[in-house]
Amino acid sequence: MQAHIETAVFVCEAGEAERVDKMEGHAAIQQHTLQTLEESKKAWVSETMTLEQEWTDLNEFIEQLNLQKMQHLKKQTASFQHDLLAVQHSLRTLSTQKRHFVTCLQQAIDTEKQLLDQVKVLQRNLIHLKARQFQLLHDFLVLHKQEQTGSFSSSLYSHQYKYNNVETTTTTMMMTMKTVNDIECNVIRRDTLLEVHGTLRLASGHLQFIPTTCSTNERKSRDKANDSHRHDREGVGVGGDTDENGKREDTHHSRNDNNNDSVWLHLADDIARVEHVRVGKSEKALHGRHILKIVTRKDVVFLFEMLACTNDSLKHNTGHSHHHTHAHAHAHGQDQDHDHDENLLCLYNNNCSQHSHG
Repeated sequence: MQAHIETAVFVCEAGEAERVDKMEGHAAIQQHTLQTLEESKKAWVSETMTLEQEWTDLNEFIEQLNLQKMQHLKKQTASFQHDLLAVQHSLRTLSTQKRHFVTCLQQAIDTEKQLLDQVKVLQRNLIHLKARQFQLLHDFLVLHKQEQTGSFSSSLYSHQYKYNNVETTTTTMMMTMKTVNDIECNVIRRDTLLEVHGTLRLASGHLQFIPTTCSTNERKSRDKANDSHRHDREGVGVGGDTDENGKREDTHHSRNDNNNDSVWLHLADDIARVEHVRVGKSEKALHGRHILKIVTRKDVVFLFEMLACTNDSLKHNTGHSHHHTHAHAHAHGQDQDHDHDENLLCLYNNNCSQHSHG
């Protein structure tokens, strides 16, 4: 019995020891777990502090960035406002300039209208002056011829009463142009490099220089062209004055292209100024040099020297010697010398009259 009790006590002690071992094992495990948890807690706390520091730094960086952005936006806004004010000022200035330009343009248009009206009046006056010019040229030719024949004093009063009306119409101009035909004299052209002998001719309001080197057929063709051109002018009248000017200019260029020494000018439209120079003032200067200078509206200068007269029986009127220029006489007598003198006088006075009225 005692043995059984000892056995039971031994078994109880063994069970108690085994239970204690298990409890110690569980305690060790719990202690290890507790240490692990403590370490994890410390790591978490450290990581939390790091994250908080990073979050703080990030917030500070964002605040600085926002501040810089706001300052930059303020500067841009101020610049945009300044540019907007400048644009508005420019628009107001442009609007003012536009109104001023429109006003000036309207004034210019009104001035142009007034000038056009004045040009129309001047054109009408020019037509009347041209008619008067041709009338006076015709009168002077008639009076000069009558002076040479001794009937100057008797015909002067008749022509004064006949042509005392200054307001001559264009029809009178055309009729006068018909009566002035083929006035010519022998000259030397001096404005070229070589001296060119030829004939200076006035026919139907045109001034021509025909070199003597031109053939007879060429001169006949020129005369025929001039006659046809004169008939065209008579048919056109005043209404076709513009077209006639264009035709005359084309004919002028075409004829000058055919021969560089030839000259073909219209008295009213092509010639701007005419000057007459006579070398010497004594009676002997009657046979001296007489220069006719013609300046066109394009500033082209033509110089023609009249050939000296060789006939000593030439009757010279001293009262009109200032306007006379003598042509060369080829042994045809006193009448031809008078005709040459009269022809050059007509050329000079007609051009002077055209220049003063035009």
